[in-house]
Amino acid sequence: CVETKKPLTAEEVKNFARELETSVNRKNPAFFDNAMDRKEILRRAEISDPRAGESMNLGKGIISVLSRDGSFKLIKQYEENGTWHLLYRLYLNKIMALNYYDLELRRRGSEIKIADGYAYNVGQNFSEILKDLNQQMNEVEDKAKENKDKWLDQIAVMRKLVMKGQFDEAYKTFERIPADVRQIKLMQIIHVMICSGINAETHRAALQEYKKLYPNEPNIALLQVSGYMLLQDYENTLPAVEELDRILNKDPLLDYHRSICYKMLNKPDQQKNCLLRLTHNMPDFEDGILELIAMYLEEKNKTEADKWIKDFRIPG
Repeated sequence: CVETKKPLTAEEVKNFARELETSVNRKNPAFFDNAMDRKEILRRAEISDPRAGESMNLGKGIISVLSRDGSFKLIKQYEENGTWHLLYRLYLNKIMALNYYDLELRRRGSEIKIADGYAYNVGQNFSEILKDLNQQMNEVEDKAKENKDKWLDQIAVMRKLVMKGQFDEAYKTFERIPADVRQIKLMQIIHVMICSGINAETHRAALQEYKKLYPNEPNIALLQVSGYMLLQDYENTLPAVEELDRILNKDPLLDYHRSICYKMLNKPDQQKNCLLRLTHNMPDFEDGILELIAMYLEEKNKTEADKWIKDFRIPG
């Protein structure tokens, strides 16, 4: 397939973004997975074995953790240095967990493909993740290397356990993995996610271990937001939210996280400001509307509460 140099148009990117978002939210991974330019990602990862790209099914992976009331939503499309990008948010409502994907697009033949992407929870491009995984697994002891696929498969197992809230079981799975394999970056990120659901002390220890092994990583803010929210540590959640919002260059949904923090810290004025901004910027976000209604009812402001209740519609 000969690649053309014809640049993508904003309208083409918009249509692609809409189709990608719709397919994921309908729990159909085919469009996403077929759009992955595996050859290009492997080329950037400096991996010559094409079999390494066979498991590169991001759509399937996202859908596997997307709860019934979760969402995969486009935040923005933008052009940088002549290349179009799509920034998506993965949000799991029940545990208020967040992740973001910045997808780099290119034209290959007559199709739009995902040439690479940045996973915010890992703090690396897809190609960098593959390259590091390949290098790090080659550096572990021979005994662990023989079971490379087995240990890598455990990443998906532990992620599913975390999304189901089975943190203790996930921790037991992590402990069964050889010590040198546990130090691989992806394993360490899973470790932080697991410990965030156990207790504050374990979570702090896991974060410190990760920072020691991988200092100055850009994904710390996202890991802290999800972890501190799970631990109901609202004082520490707020600065992590601000740092994440700075890195993303704004995500309106983060006002929901701020509002919950201010509510639990008994700061109603700040809570109201966040909810008003949230409902203005995301008028279809039901959880934000319900929080605003509850706040007005608590204030005994029946007029405002009734106005929002009247306008609120629960999808049938």
